Amino acid sequence: MIIVSSVCAALFFLLGSYLLLSKRGNRKANMFLGLFFLLWGIDFIDGILLLNGSFISNPNWAFWTDPFVFLYGPLLLWYTKSIQFSEFRLSIKSLLHLLPFILFMLILLFSYHLQPTAVKSEILSEVISFEPTSGSMVFLVAVYIQFFAYIVASRLSIKAAYQELKGYYSNITLEWLYLILNSFSLIVILSIVASLLQVFVNKIHFQFALPVLASVIVIFMARIIFKVLDQPSLLTAGKMTSGRELHLDKNELTGIASAIRRALDDSKVYLDPDMNLEKLAIHVNSSPKKVSSVINNHFNKNFFDLMNSYRIEEAKRIFEENKDPRLTVLEVMYEVGYNSKSSFNTQFKAKTGLTPSEYKRQHN
Repeated sequence: MIIVSSVCAALFFLLGSYLLLSKRGNRKANMFLGLFFLLWGIDFIDGILLLNGSFISNPNWAFWTDPFVFLYGPLLLWYTKSIQFSEFRLSIKSLLHLLPFILFMLILLFSYHLQPTAVKSEILSEVISFEPTSGSMVFLVAVYIQFFAYIVASRLSIKAAYQELKGYYSNITLEWLYLILNSFSLIVILSIVASLLQVFVNKIHFQFALPVLASVIVIFMARIIFKVLDQPSLLTAGKMTSGRELHLDKNELTGIASAIRRALDDSKVYLDPDMNLEKLAIHVNSSPKKVSSVINNHFNKNFFDLMNSYRIEEAKRIFEENKDPRLTVLEVMYEVGYNSKSSFNTQFKAKTGLTPSEYKRQHN
């Protein structure tokens, strides 16, 4: 258990430090996610020290990191919000999310940290024995409810902003967000199962469940790190701005529309997997809001649909003209600007009625 937990802590510190030190992309979003993983890593170190008995001789050092669990939810929500809008700022209202953390810190301060050493040692012995107490159960229920509520809130926030994201990104980064949220949901569910085993079965089953839970977390972290290394663009998203639709005169609209068409037909900017509204605006020497307005009113599409319609047409052309039997769907996917197989398959089938593999077989 200690070995697996140590691996978890190392992975948390690795990814957390990378996100905090990275100068790429949306640094605010990276800061929130980096703090999330870094605090979780510190929490794991605290758990390791607790399990190996290090706090028995130094009870004054125990439980200082326990309130961190009430920061995970707010940090996750703030990360989601900052991915959606670059102008996201923490306000006084946002800081209300810190109240559970502050409240639990005060509870620990008076119920443990200000108590005599003998009382601290007794509390530590109860915790290390894995025997459930009413206090520990109240704490776990509060943690699970709070964290799960923030996961739901983050998912609803993504769902509410989906159409706006489609107006800005060509390869929507929702899969990355959903990977994180779904993984956390699984971890919460497994944690609840482990706690139920502790209360209603026996501590042997609970002690067996802990390494399983830690192993799942290791797999989750390894997958996250692999995704970041494989697709660094995941950390560069989150520069979308909100605003009202602009009304352009006919000449300006026509000029920007012509520049966009040249960018698509001649420069083939859609082949860039990181292409977004801001990059296209720079390419056509205009502003993102004006380009967005032209795409909506002249092309009668949003940015997402416009980019992907060109990508699918390019993929169809490759499948039709390239008769090499060694050509794979994955090669075509990357060549036309996709970095997600599921997105490529979904968009291709939506526009052609066939999967890429079916279309390839039909034209070979």
